[in-house]
Amino acid sequence: MELKTWIITTSIMGLWFFGCSQEPAQVATTPIRPVRSIVLATFEPTLQTTFSGVAVSGKESTLSFKVGGTVQNILVEVGQKVRQGDDLIKLDDTDLLVSYRSAVADLKNSEAGIKSAATNVNTSRSTYLRVEKLYESGSVPLSEFEQAKGNFETANANLQAAKAQRATARSQLQAAENQLDYTVIKAPFEGVVNRISIEENEVVGSGEPVLSLTDTDRSEINVGLSDRYIARMKKEMNASVVFPILPDRKFTGIVNEISYAAGDDATYPVTVLLNEPSKDIRPGMAADVTFLFSGNGHTAKQKLMVPVEAVGEDADGHFVFIVEEKENNQSVVHRRAVTLGPLTAEGFEVINGLRAGERVATSGLQVLLENMTVKLWDAK
Repeated sequence: MELKTWIITTSIMGLWFFGCSQEPAQVATTPIRPVRSIVLATFEPTLQTTFSGVAVSGKESTLSFKVGGTVQNILVEVGQKVRQGDDLIKLDDTDLLVSYRSAVADLKNSEAGIKSAATNVNTSRSTYLRVEKLYESGSVPLSEFEQAKGNFETANANLQAAKAQRATARSQLQAAENQLDYTVIKAPFEGVVNRISIEENEVVGSGEPVLSLTDTDRSEINVGLSDRYIARMKKEMNASVVFPILPDRKFTGIVNEISYAAGDDATYPVTVLLNEPSKDIRPGMAADVTFLFSGNGHTAKQKLMVPVEAVGEDADGHFVFIVEEKENNQSVVHRRAVTLGPLTAEGFEVINGLRAGERVATSGLQVLLENMTVKLWDAK
């Protein structure tokens, strides 16, 4: 056998043996895709609306003196936190202190006057009783009896006058004490000093604003609502609040006050009380306040709603995939065009294309195809 013929024969036999040693090729199968789905139902639509608001202090007091005088000491600074009862500002009380001491002396004198008058009453009573017995026995004349009786009545009148004088002295002392107390402004509640409008050694008048105190434990948001929404607003309605300056934090609150009349800007003032006040929230900060309004203020009509995650959109418009359930937990999906209304908290309102009770896919819309077999996963 020639060399060339032998090489060709050997190669053919090698290929034949190699082919026989391979296992048969397996046929590839496509796995059935699981999808989430939901059965459509009707709801009373909820409208989510956001309004602009501004933070205000739940309690803010502008303080003033009840008496005029010269400012002696300002004991706090703007931004300082104070406790209820803390001294804030003091007036010079020199003149009032003189009046107070004089009132104390007058009260002491009136007390001494009462003691003296009481002694006279006791003495004149004893004399009157003794003379009365002598007069009845004929031992003393009528004039002496009448004089003893008059002295006793005069002593009683002097005692009553002394008591009245003591009551007047007590009132004057109380007034003097009040005047002294009025020379000190104390914090009516725990809060932060927001503004001080006077200086030490400055003369201030009675009732002149000198300091503003803000309560940090109660924060509110003022919001203006148009007449379209004010009729739907209810007291203690929940609200969510976001401050643009604090974007990573969300707050909740409840409607605390609803104005009956519109303000100067033709909106109705509404006050939202924050559930968890924060020291980071300061009066004047802008806020976005969101409410959920149910119905239209009257009897709401039940409407068919479809979840946002069940809706797809392309050049032809909105569509969903209807899930037709088969045997063995397998189903087939069919694409269907739909007409949708506004977006609410429950999803899109369905205008046309769907019925209550139909099941729609809520996941994998971008990979689903017409008549694709799927497996329901966590069906609802």
